[in-house]
Amino acid sequence: SFISTLYARSLTLFTPSSLYRKPSSAFLPHQVLITLVASSIKIDCLSVGREMTEDWLSKRGQYDFVPSTGEPYHRVLELYCLHVLPRLGEWEYVKEFLSYENELSSDEKRVSLIS
Repeated sequence: SFISTLYARSLTLFTPSSLYRKPSSAFLPHQVLITLVASSIKIDCLSVGREMTEDWLSKRGQYDFVPSTGEPYHRVLELYCLHVLPRLGEWEYVKEFLSYENELSSDEKRVSLIS
């Protein structure tokens, strides 16, 4: 799909060529991820949005020079838990995911579950 192609190109663009490695979401800025995931929602490619988000979440924090904690992390989780997963009918997974998540405050988790 169009979004998958944009995602692959973004990974290539943001992965430093000096590392001689396969393109990785570990280097993808959260702003780019959020734009791609929001686009996947708009054109009803939710599974692609989920895959991109889960890939980024699994690789975040591997490199100190790529911000992936605090506000960037919270914004990605907000999109994932309040927009992507619910549209896929995955409310139970949202609850399970938030129960294991340890960076959000309990108030932030509660807001995500109420919304």
